[in-house]
Amino acid sequence: MGTNDRKLFVKIFSPVKTAKLRNDISSFVDTLRCMREIQGSIEKVPTPWITLVATSLDLLQRCEPLNQAVD
Repeated sequence: MGTNDRKLFVKIFSPVKTAKLRNDISSFVDTLRCMREIQGSIEKVPTPWITLVATSLDLLQRCEPLNQAVD
C-alpha cells in the first residue's frame, strides 16, 4: 500500500466516521431488539381481544361528535 493509497484509505474510512457508523448500527440493532420484544408481547394477546379493542376504538371515534354535542 503506497502513501497515496494510505491517505485515501484514511480519508474514506477515518476513525471518526467508522466509530459513528459502528454506533449507528449498534443503535439500530438495539431498536430492532426492542421492537421484537414489543411484537412478542403483542402476539401473546388473543385475537378476539385485539378485535374488541379495535372495534371499541372505532365506535368511540364515531361517537365523538355526539359526545361534543352533549357538552
